[in-house]
Amino acid sequence: MTKEQIEKLDLGISPVDARTALMVESAFNWINDNTSHKIDCNDDLVLEQLGANVKLFIIKYVDVMAMGAGVTSESLGGMSQSFDSATKSDLLWQYAYELLGDSLRSQFSFTSAKRRWY
Repeated sequence: MTKEQIEKLDLGISPVDARTALMVESAFNWINDNTSHKIDCNDDLVLEQLGANVKLFIIKYVDVMAMGAGVTSESLGGMSQSFDSATKSDLLWQYAYELLGDSLRSQFSFTSAKRRWY
C-alpha cells in the first residue's frame, strides 16, 4: 500500500510511514483470510467504500501490533508493573468478533465422522 492510499482511508493513524503501511496491509490480509470480505488493497474504489467497522478494525489491528507484549503499565518510583496474559491474537479475535462479527469465519472447522470406529 502507498502512503497516499492510507491517507485516503482517513484512519487517523500517524505517522504514515513504511512500517505503518506494512501493518495496514497486514490488517487487510487478516481480514481477507478470516472473514467473508475480500478487499483488494490496491483498488482505490474498493478502499473508498470500506465500512466504518472495517476501518475501525484496521485501526485496532495497528494498535495491537504496535503494543509491547505483556506489560500493560509501569511505574518507576514505586517499582510497579502490571502484566496482561492476553496475546495479540486473542485481542485481534476479540476486536474481530465485536467489529466484523457477521462476516467472521470461525477459527475452527469440524468434520463429522462417516461411521463409528470399532
